Amino acid sequence: MVQSVIKPKITVLGIGGTGVKITKALSKIKGADWLNIGVVDADIASINDFGTENTFPVGIEWTQGVGCGGDPERGGRAFAHQSHKSITPFIVGSSMLIVTGGFGGGAATGGAPIIARLARQHKIPTIFLLTTPFSFEGRARHDVAEEGLKMLLPGADVMIPIPNDILFTSLKADTPTNKAFLEANVSVAAAILGVAEVMRCGNLMSTDFADLKELLGGKKSICNIAFGVSDMESVEDRCSDAITKLIQSPLLGGKDTLKAAHSMIITIIGGDDFQIGEMKQTLEAVRNLSGENTRIIAGANTDSAYTGKVFITVIAIEYDQNTPQIPDRSFPAPRKRKNKIIRKAETPQQGELFQAELGFQQTSRGHFAKTTQNIVNGEDLDIPPFQRQNMTLDKGQ
Repeated sequence: MVQSVIKPKITVLGIGGTGVKITKALSKIKGADWLNIGVVDADIASINDFGTENTFPVGIEWTQGVGCGGDPERGGRAFAHQSHKSITPFIVGSSMLIVTGGFGGGAATGGAPIIARLARQHKIPTIFLLTTPFSFEGRARHDVAEEGLKMLLPGADVMIPIPNDILFTSLKADTPTNKAFLEANVSVAAAILGVAEVMRCGNLMSTDFADLKELLGGKKSICNIAFGVSDMESVEDRCSDAITKLIQSPLLGGKDTLKAAHSMIITIIGGDDFQIGEMKQTLEAVRNLSGENTRIIAGANTDSAYTGKVFITVIAIEYDQNTPQIPDRSFPAPRKRKNKIIRKAETPQQGELFQAELGFQQTSRGHFAKTTQNIVNGEDLDIPPFQRQNMTLDKGQ
């Protein structure tokens, strides 16, 4: 079986504190070493904890490096600062950019739209894989996350929100808190790796970013990501074991999620010993778990890093049927502006309301007529700008 040789440049960027923790977990997963991983935050302590050279502090000059304090507006200002341009060389040339972080706070919620615009400027397809607050965190934090998702959706190619509550459904109640959060970060990190593998699927069955965007771009949907990895010796055991782990994946939310999905993307990665029968068996097993009318896009690939293993990823998509699709705004052509717009007021018909043009004096200082003039660069600042600059008021139609 032919082994995949070409590896596209997939960049993963963690934003904010949660994004840093998730990408740190991703960097420790075996098989993720082909990814280009980095972090960006306004909190110096957070990015220093990441431990690699691909760290990008933003807005440090005015935040003093202590973060955004959970304020999205402050996060937006930090990411809009000139320092965010240091990220550009890191992401330029990427076949795909995956951005991860936690919505509901400051850095990720405020900074994600800035990253979306930066990626769009350089024509980089981008997926936002974001966690949302726990139910116990209160209405206010949920509202911040929801508003952030609404603002990001029109500018994002693909957006996959993951509720934090789902991450803990498979954990026992007596699981230590630190271990629970670590496992949650590992789960999201593994999901990112699975999404990234979509771009590598091609030497057996092909899927690509276009498939993802067709199913998710500009649509409000509920996405659940499941993955299963098995390294059992027997080929048949390895396949069934991976499917079992996929069903138990903490990000799936149960077997019924697969039945309810309107669309699914399945990727299967194996090693040099990956057999055609193994691939067929796995795809049929996932097909049987899905709904009768579920649309399925499948991809398969081989990589020596997965020798003796099978890695299955499923993205299950359920659309919000009550929400119209948002039009595709990818790289729109610039709108031509007319040099001059002239509008003429029409004579109102009988019975219509009509507002006459106000009789402004060309150089009136109004209430400031008897005060000392404020002259700057030869202009009297007490005279309204539209008069000083000889602007013509729009009289409407």
